[in-house]
Amino acid sequence: MDRPEEFVYAEDHSALSLSLLGTGLVGPVALLGLCLALGFTVGPGWFVGAGFTPVYCMVPISLLYRNWPTGIRVDEQGVRIGAVASKRAEHRNPTVTHQNWAVFSCPWSGVREMFVVTDPDKVMRLRTSPEYDTLSNRWAKPKSMLSCSVGVLIPPLMRAALVIRIDPAVATVPEFRSARFFSNYMDPSDPHFSRALLPRVGSTWVVPTRHPERLRALIKHQLHPAAPAPKHKGETGRRKRKRRLQQR
Repeated sequence: MDRPEEFVYAEDHSALSLSLLGTGLVGPVALLGLCLALGFTVGPGWFVGAGFTPVYCMVPISLLYRNWPTGIRVDEQGVRIGAVASKRAEHRNPTVTHQNWAVFSCPWSGVREMFVVTDPDKVMRLRTSPEYDTLSNRWAKPKSMLSCSVGVLIPPLMRAALVIRIDPAVATVPEFRSARFFSNYMDPSDPHFSRALLPRVGSTWVVPTRHPERLRALIKHQLHPAAPAPKHKGETGRRKRKRRLQQR
């Protein structure tokens, strides 16, 4: 893909939708406040419930934490996704569970295609297809998940996404560490104490966006500008006749 002359787009915390913030932040805080209020008004037993609030809300809190730094940067140099607002993120090598805390970058010479997806059915396929298996929207590893797709930063309840087709040989991808999940011999189909989930480098990156129409318009007008309108043949003929009259 050709490098645009003037194209700058920045979006920090692009994964923080109202639904994710509600389940991972507002909900736990409200539950904690309710338990404390009942502890003062009803009985001290509710204070015990307040102490267990993080345990009750462990899944949404952890998913919010994983997706918190996700962002987008697009400029004359290329495309970056992940923790783009952090200066230390480029030096991180987290596990695949927390890949959103690292930075992925690709110059324009390695970007093959870039487009925005907002259709609900297509977004659902991005969230559920094995091709885009990621732990950004799952707290635990499903049985069918054999590896984690790096560069796929799909949060829970995503409604719009930027999809980038890249050349993995040109892009800069962090060296992620594997994440270990424990079944404790409880899974008959996989009788092991634990399994390591390894990263899988592919040619497609997916990152959420909260401003799909704005991003789509920039891609359309800057990366795929409309060709200049051809000159009308009749106008050319009139100019020729005008030159002939001037010569006479």
